[in-house]
Amino acid sequence: MKFTHLSTGQRFRWRNGVFSKTGPLTAVAETDGRTHMIPRSAVTLPVDGPVADSEPGTALSPEQVAAALDEMMAPLERMTGTLEPELAAMLRTAIEEGRTRFRERIGL
Repeated sequence: MKFTHLSTGQRFRWRNGVFSKTGPLTAVAETDGRTHMIPRSAVTLPVDGPVADSEPGTALSPEQVAAALDEMMAPLERMTGTLEPELAAMLRTAIEEGRTRFRERIGL
């Protein structure tokens, strides 16, 4: 359901959080009470009653996430072979920094 279709005061789930709609473009997060701007086109999930702690959807194993990350980075790594050595080294460094930050961020 789009954000615009929610009624004022209605609870909904969006981007891993639970909110209550307070205006045409605003909502209050239940976790900290802060007001957030929500795009009218945002796809939300109305919530009735208590909210479960876990997010709906398919959980990926750490191995699946690592494999997807490697698959995403492979074309960039192949591109290093087409560049001058100095540029190739800079790209490899950037790829490795990005991979490391991603793994740290999600706890891999």
